[in-house]
Amino acid sequence: MKHYIAKEIMEKLQALYLKIKDESDGHKGHAEASNQGHTHFSLTVVSPMFEGLSLIQRHQCVYKVLQHALEQTIHALNIMAYTSKEWQNLNQNGQ
Repeated sequence: MKHYIAKEIMEKLQALYLKIKDESDGHKGHAEASNQGHTHFSLTVVSPMFEGLSLIQRHQCVYKVLQHALEQTIHALNIMAYTSKEWQNLNQNGQ
């Protein structure tokens, strides 16, 4: 699933930076968690396509790109979406 997410985000959102963390292990035994795992993810995405978009609009872009996986496999998705300038400022400030 991580490879699918990476491929879709990199291609369709032209991501300059992408970090994917599979957090499924922390949800084992929960009613919504699949026994197969790979259902809970955290993403950090930096994309020029986020320029001029609100945070909600950025999340909507990610949801649209991953719509099939969200309908079939992914139960939870934590998204941190940044423009190039925001990402640069975060890294300069030691965040």
